[in-house]
Amino acid sequence: MLRIKEFGSKLYTTHLIGFNEKYRYLFLSCNTRFVIYSLDLEKIIVETKELRWVENMTFTADWNYAVCRSFKTNKNQLADVYIIDMENIKTDLTYEYIGKAACDTVWKLSRFPSAILLARNKSIEIIDCKTKQIILEIENRFHLYKALFVNEGETEDILEITYIGKEDRDYYGINDTSIKYFREMKQYNERYTAWKRYEVDRRLVQSRLLSGGIEINDQIHRRKIILERENLDFWEGKFSLSGDYF
Repeated sequence: MLRIKEFGSKLYTTHLIGFNEKYRYLFLSCNTRFVIYSLDLEKIIVETKELRWVENMTFTADWNYAVCRSFKTNKNQLADVYIIDMENIKTDLTYEYIGKAACDTVWKLSRFPSAILLARNKSIEIIDCKTKQIILEIENRFHLYKALFVNEGETEDILEITYIGKEDRDYYGINDTSIKYFREMKQYNERYTAWKRYEVDRRLVQSRLLSGGIEINDQIHRRKIILERENLDFWEGKFSLSGDYF
């Protein structure tokens, strides 16, 4: 193991909030400092306080855009959302503000490689990070802060919304052309039994075993791995850029 850099101070702890494997950048947050470190150059290439409190980051499925949620003060409830073009970081940090988000995280979608899904106060939107245009949009019936979970399927993705402070959930179906609200859907058991994800020409299915373990099955390459542990839950997975690691 090689220690590449020491960050932090006596007052604030530095957190790694993102790693872009394609461009080999580490994204770090230390209080109001936002730091980008190049693994190839082995040095900090960006250090700024312009974005204030950056809480988390999401990369689009094609890795070409980073999307961060930040707060102007540590007491803000709605996050400011910024899109960072990875191609331009080498010369200058360029980012674009696309508005407020009323959700705990932003999700990438494999069926829209350069887009992300987020919740506004009154709507659910899929935004193309390249064009900054809304691809799909639907009105959200509850104007509350939301926790999002996306389960990607072969023909349709399922978006589960949990409303913070209210014991209620909503479900939406997302395909290549539309978002639709499932009015009668009360629960989505597949979240806990199986899900599929598409990256680097894989078709991955996760399923629960009777023993309490989890089986991860690569259907295209006919490989599988079994994880044995009682009450083990997987929320999100991804492949390495090479496709050899999950």
